[in-house]
Amino acid sequence: LSEAALPDVAPPGWRAQLELSARLHFGLLRQHPWLARVLYVTRPRPLASAISYADWVLRALDGHGLSASRRMYLHVALHTFILGMAVNLEAEADALSETGLSEDAWMATELHEFKALAASGRYPSFAKTLHEFSGGFDLQLDELFETGLQSLLDGFALILHPGGRKSSLRK
Repeated sequence: LSEAALPDVAPPGWRAQLELSARLHFGLLRQHPWLARVLYVTRPRPLASAISYADWVLRALDGHGLSASRRMYLHVALHTFILGMAVNLEAEADALSETGLSEDAWMATELHEFKALAASGRYPSFAKTLHEFSGGFDLQLDELFETGLQSLLDGFALILHPGGRKSSLRK
């Protein structure tokens, strides 16, 4: 974890700080895909390099009127999102090793099954979406990570700055 050190000076704003730490964390897990399997949420290890990430996130969330418990939950939610994305990195590497097929080649072998499920009539929204992919769908983990990160942080924004609305998550 110490290979991707956070900078001495944080960028301005809680969101920029969380984006920076999340991208560094995910980048590190990309370099060491096995690491996501040994970073436990329910049984964390007291490692200085892990605490530095926690401290960074907790500092970014401080000063918004949230309790220590809520700040910790938000930190853990961000951490588990990153771990959840990273677990797919090792799984994909294992699948490539076992099958010898790239993601695209594997999907090509399974496409007829997806189309059959779509044509069954039981999954109309899936069928409509699949039909709209004329050139296929190219799932990019980095793009998926960014989509998830931005969505998660949009939710954080509602908690940190509810704009007059009562948020049950501020506790």
